[in-house]
Amino acid sequence: MTIEATLHNDGSKPYDPVRLRSQETSIKSKSDISGATLVDQQGKKRYLVLRDTDGQCLCTTSISLTAPGDTRPLFAQFPAPPSSVVEVEFQLPTMTAVALELTEG
Repeated sequence: MTIEATLHNDGSKPYDPVRLRSQETSIKSKSDISGATLVDQQGKKRYLVLRDTDGQCLCTTSISLTAPGDTRPLFAQFPAPPSSVVEVEFQLPTMTAVALELTEG
């Protein structure tokens, strides 16, 4: 399952994307969204970003500092929840979670 989103800085200061990465020490990229998760609240299950054979996230990497008013496209790949799951929350560190309704297709 691939989640695509847009990071928009509507603040007055540059946003440092390093806050979006996981706390794992093996991660090579200093600016990625490896800290993203999908949460199935009803099934009480958390899905982490998928990794390649080198352990790197299948997600946006090398995100530059985001100036006020700027946007950055983001993506992250996750294991697909069972077909019975109809809603998950997309969570990024330091940001408000977003509820996503899942549809087939």
